[in-house]
Amino acid sequence: KTGGAVIFFANHTLAMQPGTKFAEVVLLRVGNLSAEVSADLATVDGTACAGCSYIASKQRVVFAEGCSSATFSIELLDCPEFISHRFFVAHVEAVHGNATMGSSSFIRIRLLPEGVWPPGARRGDVGVGLEDPQAQLHLESPINPRFSSSPCV
Repeated sequence: KTGGAVIFFANHTLAMQPGTKFAEVVLLRVGNLSAEVSADLATVDGTACAGCSYIASKQRVVFAEGCSSATFSIELLDCPEFISHRFFVAHVEAVHGNATMGSSSFIRIRLLPEGVWPPGARRGDVGVGLEDPQAQLHLESPINPRFSSSPCV
């Protein structure tokens, strides 16, 4: 599709704080903006399951003539279980019009548990000053009994 547009996700990963009701996935378009194009998106389970952590969705987003961004909204649910690494994926199933998909056709949506990682924190930032050096690893450790290794049921 020569002279067309390229569609891509504004982020590779979205990290959603507890209590957030919607994940707003933004797609961007560069190149030729002179015609309307659209993309079909769908959600796919990861360790977060549709019906427990989010509402499964398939939607078509439309880039009107001249528009360089479009948004795909996904409703998030309160999961009753504590799972440290919950995520799901939204991906582009098809692009319509004079456009192609950029290098990554998906975005990962991470659902952060309450009180685990403050925004911007890194592993080295957590547990500073703790007597047990292994305690720094407790927030991401899959062997820690505080964390469930199975998705919501």
